[in-house]
Order: sequence, then structure tokens, then C-alpha cells
Amino acid sequence: NQVIWTDAVNHQYLEEAGTMNIWFRIGDKLITPNLQDTILAGITRDSVLRLAKDMSIVVEERAISVDELMDAYKEGKLIEAFGTGTAVSIIYFGSITQGDTRMQIPTIENSYAKRLKVKLHGIQYGRVEDKYGWTSVVNTVVNSQ
Repeated sequence: NQVIWTDAVNHQYLEEAGTMNIWFRIGDKLITPNLQDTILAGITRDSVLRLAKDMSIVVEERAISVDELMDAYKEGKLIEAFGTGTAVSIIYFGSITQGDTRMQIPTIENSYAKRLKVKLHGIQYGRVEDKYGWTSVVNTVVNSQ
């Protein structure tokens, strides 16, 4: 379980979940809150932004309100939600609860989160070409004494 933080002024806009950046797929758009002094400019967030754009996923960095998220859920447009961060990489949200409403988020075949996670891990583990220069080869010497 995690807490999704809202803005400190009006508590209307979603910001982060615990220590993770948050992402919502509403329709075919991937939305993440735009950076502010209260939202971490994370490396994993930046990596996901670059990968998503290169994978032709429409990404919006903008304020997203609790009401917009609730409306998207009620209209069947909230397709998926996930968090990103150094410790978790990309982690799916199975549900989000607001007041008495529990928004169940089903696992889907064409998951942006899954596609992004596979691509990111592929780069991290050397299975996919790193055209971004994010990784470095580390040579180790084993002492055989």
C-alpha cells in the first residue's frame, strides 16, 4: 500500500505516490504530473519519458486532479496506473482508493507500463541497445589466489 500525495495548497492535484513518480494512462495518453518543487525530477521518470516518446506513446506532463482521475475511472478511460523510481523501476497499481471509491485497475495486454519496463530493463541488462548512453561497461578483475 502507498499514499498518493496531493498538492499542499488545495489537495486537488496528484503529485507522487510515496517516493515514486506517478503515471496514469487515460485513453491512449500517458499523463504524469509536471515537475514542481514538490515533485522529484527522478532519473527513472526522465528515462520513462524518453522511452515513451521514442515508442510513439503520447505523453503529457501536466497537472492532473483527483476529480479528473475519478471521472476517467467512471467513464472507463482509466486504463492503467503505475509508479516509477530507482528502487521499484516501474511498478503497476492494481487499485486506487479515494474516499469510498476503490478504482480497480485491470491488467491489460497492451500495457504501456509493461512495455516500458521491458525496454528499460533490456537496456539496464544489456539485452537492448543503449542508444541513450545510460549504461557503462564495468570491467572487473578477479584475484585467483
